Amino acid sequence: MNKPIETDVTGEVPNWINGSLYRNGAGLYKVGPTAWNHFFDGFAVLQRWTISDSEVTFQTSVLDSEDYKKCAKHRRLVGQGVGSSFPDPCETIFGRLFNSFLPSSAPASDNTNVNLMEFGDRLFALTESPAINEINPDSLTVKEKSMIKDYVAVHLGTAHPHKLKDGSIIFYGTNMNYKQAYNFIAIPPQSDPSKSPFADAKIIAAAPSRWKMSISYTHSFGMTQNYFVHFEQPLAVNLPRAVLLKPLRLKRGDVLVPFEGESLDIMLVSRSTGERLPITYKAPEGVVFHFINCYEESNFVICDACFYPKGAKAVQRLYFDLILEDAKARIDFNFKYARFVLPQSLDGAEEGKNLVTLPDTTAKAFLEKDSENVVCVSPEYFGDNLIADLPSINYDYNGVKHRYAYTTTNICSTQRVLAKFDVVEKSTKTYEVNENYLPGEPVFVARPGATEEDDGVVLSTIVAANSTVQSYLVVLDAKTFQEVARANLPLEQKMRENERKEEDENSNGKEDKKKKGKRRRRRKIEKEEGKDSVYDREKEEQGEEKIGYLISNLNTSNRTLDFLIVNPRLYRLRQHIGSFFSNPSNTFTINITVILGRRQDHQHHDNNIDIIKPPPPSSSSSSSSPSSS
Repeated sequence: MNKPIETDVTGEVPNWINGSLYRNGAGLYKVGPTAWNHFFDGFAVLQRWTISDSEVTFQTSVLDSEDYKKCAKHRRLVGQGVGSSFPDPCETIFGRLFNSFLPSSAPASDNTNVNLMEFGDRLFALTESPAINEINPDSLTVKEKSMIKDYVAVHLGTAHPHKLKDGSIIFYGTNMNYKQAYNFIAIPPQSDPSKSPFADAKIIAAAPSRWKMSISYTHSFGMTQNYFVHFEQPLAVNLPRAVLLKPLRLKRGDVLVPFEGESLDIMLVSRSTGERLPITYKAPEGVVFHFINCYEESNFVICDACFYPKGAKAVQRLYFDLILEDAKARIDFNFKYARFVLPQSLDGAEEGKNLVTLPDTTAKAFLEKDSENVVCVSPEYFGDNLIADLPSINYDYNGVKHRYAYTTTNICSTQRVLAKFDVVEKSTKTYEVNENYLPGEPVFVARPGATEEDDGVVLSTIVAANSTVQSYLVVLDAKTFQEVARANLPLEQKMRENERKEEDENSNGKEDKKKKGKRRRRRKIEKEEGKDSVYDREKEEQGEEKIGYLISNLNTSNRTLDFLIVNPRLYRLRQHIGSFFSNPSNTFTINITVILGRRQDHQHHDNNIDIIKPPPPSSSSSSSSPSSS
C-alpha cells in the first residue's frame, strides 16, 4: 500500500465536499520481461482521492488479487488475457496432458479492474468475470473474494450493476446455455453479517440468445421503472472456443467473435414477471459498452447509450500496437451519444409509418416488412462529432427522465474532452485538455439540499500522458462546466504506477536465493541418480522454456489414444502418467512417443500449438503403458 500524499490545490474546492472518491482501472501491464498486449488486461490499480476542508490527498495501490500475486511470485505474467496468453510455470506435464483431451474453460480471473460498487457500507471491485473482491477502503487491499456463480447459475458477470433506493443491487450475469443466456439478478441488502453479501442473490428474469453457439458480449445493461433493457450486440462469446480456451491456450480475445453486418437486437424484459416483451427491436450494426440512462414516457422506452456504429470489431482495436500508432493512422473509437425510442405496443402499427410519436426527437421506429413483432429502429445522435463514452448522470435520475449527462472521450481518441450534454436544449458544454493529458470518467456529486438536476460538481481525474506534466483531479461546476479547482499531484507521481512492484521484488530477494539453491541441489541429486537432466528448470520456471508440449489424437473407431510429447521431464512423466493410465477403468489403448529436444526444433503453428501428427504404433511405442524413445 502507498501512503496518502498531499496535493497542491489551486482554485477553491467547495467546502461542502467531504469524503473519498474511489477509482478503479487497468494500470499495470508489465511484470518482469513480459507485458500484456491489450488495454483490457492490465492489473487493477485503485485510487482514492480524499477531500476534507477543501484539502485533497491522493492514494494508490495495485490491487493484490490472486492473479497479480501469482504473477509477482513468478516475476512474469501467467494466465490468459484478452490479447495475450502466458503459460503457468507450475503446471506439470501431466496437467497439460490431461487438459489437452479433457477440455475445460479457463478459471475465472479475479483481476477486478473495471469498476467499484458500494453495497451497504462495503466496497467491492468488479470486472466481467464472476469474481468480486471486497476492498478495504483504507488500505486499498482485498479483504475477501466472492464468486457470484457460487450463488446463481452464471458464468460471467457485469462491472456495471444498478443500485436501488432500498439498497438492493440489480446484477447481470451470462450463462453459457443459450436458452437462459442473459440473466438479471436481484441482491437484497445484507441482513445477516455472518453470511456472504451475495448469499441471497436470485435470478428474477432471463432471456435466450438468438444464436445457439454464441452469447452476446454484455458489458452493461439498462433499466427503467418496469423493464430491464438488454442490447444483444453483434459481438459475441463463441461457446466452442470458450470450452477450448484453456487446453488450446487461446487468448480470451480469441473467444470473442464479431458478426459484421448483423443487427444489434434490443430486448425489453419485465421486472415484475421476468418475461420478455414479445417485440424485437433491430438497430443498425454496432456495439454499446455503456448505457447512459433508460426511462419510460408515453408508452415508449427511451434508451440513451454510447453507441459505436459498425463497431463489431471494437475490442480488436484496443491492442496497444494500434492504440500507440500516430494520430493520423489511428482510428477513433467512434462512440456517440445515441437515443433509441422503442414503442411498447404495436397496436395499430402500419408498415412504412414511423411509430415514434414523441415530439422533439429524430429517432425512428418502423415495423419490419412482413412481420408482426419486429421493429427496425434508428437512433437520434447528440453532440455532432463529439466522441462520448464512460458516461454518468445525477444518479437520483437513474431509470427516470433525465436532462443532463456527462461523458469523456477514450484512450483511442484524438479528442481530449469532458462534455456535458443537455438533451432538452440539444446542446453541449465542454472542458478540453491538450494532447499531454487523458481525461477520465466524470462523476457527478450533488450539492446537499439541491433541487435542480445539475446543482453540484463534476469530478474527473486528468491523467498525464507523459512525464513532463502533472496529473490532477479537476473540479467542475456542473451548471457552467467551468473549472473551479484542481488538485495537482507531484510531477513524479503517476496515477497508473505503483512502487509495490519494486518493493515486492526486493522483499522476495532472499526467498528467491533459497529457491535457486534448492533447484541447484535438486539437479545435482537427479544427476547422481541418473535421471533426465535435459531441462534447465530455472529457465522453465521463468517461462523461458516450455515443457511437455503435447499433441493428442483420440481415435474412437479403434479406441486408441495417441500422444506425442515433446521435451518432457521424463521422471515426472513416468510417475504421473504411469499411475494414471494404470487405472483399470481406462479402456483405451495408449500409445505414447517422447521426443527430446527444444520446442523451436519442431514445427510451429498459430496460437502457440505445435502440429505434429502422432506416429503410428511401432517398436518405439508401447501399448497400455507409457514408454520413451
